[in-house]
Order: sequence, then C-alpha cells, then structure tokens
Amino acid sequence: MKAWWSRRWAGCLLFALLGSVAAQAQVGMKLEMNRKVYLQYEPMYARVTFRNDTGKALVFGEDPKLQGKLQFDLIGPDRRKVALATPSELPLTGFVLDPGETREILIPVSNFYPMPQLGRYSGHAYISHPLLKDMFKSNDVRFEVNPGVVVYETTVGKPDVLNQDRSRKIEERSYRLKRMTDGAVKYYYLVIEDAKRVYAVLRVGRELGMEGFKCQVDNLSNIHLLLPVAPKIFRHLQVSLDGRIELQKFYKNDRRAPNLIRDAKTGRVLVIGGLEAQPGVDFELKNGTPVLESESELPLPQNSSDRKL
Repeated sequence: MKAWWSRRWAGCLLFALLGSVAAQAQVGMKLEMNRKVYLQYEPMYARVTFRNDTGKALVFGEDPKLQGKLQFDLIGPDRRKVALATPSELPLTGFVLDPGETREILIPVSNFYPMPQLGRYSGHAYISHPLLKDMFKSNDVRFEVNPGVVVYETTVGKPDVLNQDRSRKIEERSYRLKRMTDGAVKYYYLVIEDAKRVYAVLRVGRELGMEGFKCQVDNLSNIHLLLPVAPKIFRHLQVSLDGRIELQKFYKNDRRAPNLIRDAKTGRVLVIGGLEAQPGVDFELKNGTPVLESESELPLPQNSSDRKL
C-alpha cells in the first residue's frame, strides 16, 4: 500500500512539474549583455530575444489592455537591487509578437538602470502583458563594472568660437584615455568629463603588440587619437568635447609608421607618415571597427549619452 501511494504522489508531482514547465514556456526569453566587463559610466546594452508560444499574437499598444512591459531585476555589488531611474518599467509600445514568432530588441539598459558602482552585477529580465496570466523571466546574466587605468590625460578649455564674452570664466573639460582588461584583451577607452558630468565614454581601440598610441589636442580643443587596430593598420580619430567622432581615417605603414604632429602656429593636428588605408582592401570593417578576430558583440550606437557623476 505504501509503495502504491508513493507511486501515486510521484506521478502527481511529475504532472505538476510538467504543467509548470508548459506554462512557463508560453513566452521564451533570452537575455544577453553586449559585454562581460564595462568601464565605469560606459553605456550598457542588452539584447532580449522573445519567442511567442502562446498561440496568439501579443500586441503591445497604448491601450491599457495591451500595455505590456519589460523590466529588469538587477543586483549590484552591495547586494542591493538597482533602482529604476525612470518612473515606470520599459514600455514596449508598438512591439508585435505573432504566434510562433521569435524577435529581438536592443535595450540601452543603463539609461533606465544606472550602474556607476564598481564591482559585479547579476540579474535577469521580466516581461508582462494583460493577456498573460504570469510574468515570464529570462536567463540570468553576470557582468562587471571596472574603473580602468588612466594611461593619458589632459585638461582643455571649451573654446568660445565667436569670442562673444571675453570676461567669462573658461569652462574646463578633461580627456582621459583609459585601459581596461576584458578577458585576454586590453581595450582603450576615451572618457570626456568635468567635475560634475561624464560627457562620453567611447571604446576606441585595443592594445596590439608593441604598438603604442598617440594623442594631440588641436586649436578647437578636439582630441586626436592614433591607435593601432590591426597589424600595421592605424586609426586616426578626431573627437569633440561632447564626444562626437568628427573624423575617422585609417592608415597603414609605408616606409615608416604614421604619427600625429601639431602645427605650432595654427594649432592644427596633422598625420604624417604612412599611407591612407582602404576598408575592404587593406582590412575588413565591421560595425565601424576593423575586424581583428571573431567577436560576439552586439551592434551599438556610436555615441553615448551624458551621465552625471
């Protein structure tokens, strides 16, 4: 008799577990972060992939009956939940998921959940919809926020191009080139900030062999960077005080490697030496970056948004 009851309860338990799995399989979710290690204040992006197994179309609209939402449950280095910066969850207005369809969206996570604290983070995403009985959860992810190491820095004044107010105090900003290790690779980041705000954090290159980097500031306080991006291939970037990439060119070794010089009279910055390299001929270009090796990074916007310190 005892064995019979044991088999009966085991069968009931198995049925309940299978029922739970079936219910949770109605909307499948996969969460991927674009990096495993971020420089402090670097924009963070997540790719969320949805699979609709409900048998019905899920329409996310403005009507309260259609207002599905996406939210993240993120735990910071202090083991506290990361607070949402905006007053509500991320809306998915206009998103339609047909029966059986798999779709993905790219979310600027750090715009909604600021994570300036250094250390390790973990978490997952949830989706809810009025037509769904339950919320559905993604897989867990883990990533780290790193301070990096400053390898170059300079402070410049914001130019008054029209020279309208000579008595106005000069506004200062700092350019910092930082190096950060992610796995076996060391990356270079350009950080533009002042005492109150971080204006941009841009990944500009990686350490490659014994090749070094060159930095110069021109007469308009733009910074010029010359960094190796592939064997004997260099990238010249001109970046404004607001973090906009004003110029990007690639050079290759000729008889000598390219170099940056600043004209002492005009303050202009020029590239001397080397020859201009052509994408598709001298190297391959992927998402605006020379391809050195296979990387599983998500495609990202080129410019980052302002962040307060």
